[in-house]
Amino acid sequence: MNPEGIFGLSNNLVVISTALVLHIVIFYQLLKADSVSVRPVLAFFLLMSIVNFMGAKVFSLYFRDWQLMTPLSREFISGWRHPGALITTVIFGPLLLKKCFPAIPILKGVDAFAFSFCFFIALTRFSCFLNGCCTGEICSEWYCLTYPRESAVWFHQVNHHTIFFSAPSSLAVFPAHLLLGALELAASGALLWLYFNKRFDGQVGIAFLVIQGVCKAIAEQYKSPYANELFIAAILTTTLGLALIAGTRRHWGLTSQSQDS
Repeated sequence: MNPEGIFGLSNNLVVISTALVLHIVIFYQLLKADSVSVRPVLAFFLLMSIVNFMGAKVFSLYFRDWQLMTPLSREFISGWRHPGALITTVIFGPLLLKKCFPAIPILKGVDAFAFSFCFFIALTRFSCFLNGCCTGEICSEWYCLTYPRESAVWFHQVNHHTIFFSAPSSLAVFPAHLLLGALELAASGALLWLYFNKRFDGQVGIAFLVIQGVCKAIAEQYKSPYANELFIAAILTTTLGLALIAGTRRHWGLTSQSQDS
């Protein structure tokens, strides 16, 4: 399969823009009952978009030893690393929620953002599909994908002398980006269920760290080149979530009756 017909910057921007609009609308709808107005929601997402983009780009540059892509325009259509965006979300998200929505408990806002953010990043995996990034090893199964000349995977295979520069397309690769997207869509469904059945504010945010970390850890095993730093980041995310579950276990109903008495 070759997604050449939909490859390009315009399609990539459409995917990300559509996902962002849905992200904003879902977040607003979840907090609409708390009399949240549109203006602070837009201000919050504008600020979050800036810090997320910077975090994802800086993490990517660090991962690439601060080497810029050639041509430089490729930096604006790819080269974003999800762990960087997640780090900035964890650090700046609660602060911006408190600043933009002072009347809403921070943890309640965290829960709404955690679900809508998980759904957002699941949808943006389709931009990875368009760019030919975040793919897996070379394979020959029916579900494997080839990408056109000048796609991310084509550049990678040329640079590693897997194909010649004159090759019109890449060799077929495992669709690790679609695997991760499917896992994150399933995670979004689980978080949505938990949001409407949660025992306390902050529970969805904690669950997001665990589920998202597990999804990333699984997908990283199939990506090529394998990035140990990204796998470690996924494990650390999961560990942080599990530590928070341990610290709030009474609220989760994980404490025995004898301990409670």
